[in-house]
Amino acid sequence: MPSMSAWLRMTVSTSRVTLPIVCPSAEAVRLRERIECKNVTLIRGNHDGDWEDPDVPQIWEDVRDYLEIAPGYAKGHRLVMSHYPMLSWNGKARGAIMLHGHIHSRGDRTNARNRDRERPIFRYDVGLDANDYKPVSRDQILGFFGL
Repeated sequence: MPSMSAWLRMTVSTSRVTLPIVCPSAEAVRLRERIECKNVTLIRGNHDGDWEDPDVPQIWEDVRDYLEIAPGYAKGHRLVMSHYPMLSWNGKARGAIMLHGHIHSRGDRTNARNRDRERPIFRYDVGLDANDYKPVSRDQILGFFGL
């Protein structure tokens, strides 16, 4: 695998969740310019070692490994974000939704399996490859789970 091929990252604004593809820094800068919101947080993945290097363009408001968004943003559901899927996360038993990438699912089978269980698991693969190569909004994710 080339060291700078494209990887999925989540960004969060106060009005939506968008999913740009982050790649070599010059292309990432161009993609970042297309995102309308001003404050964008990069959820770092397994190939993101250099975004905090001072010589790399500082295009993110923040770079994190893990982020929680308070329940008020998503109809009373906490959003828990990490590049990696988790078996357990803060608020899971109280309806928190885990958003992740990393596993490169093909199609929505993984998400559907989580939703269609007798007791649904509110975990959603936001990777482009799992979502017909399109970004997924907060409202689409809530609707997917019937929330």
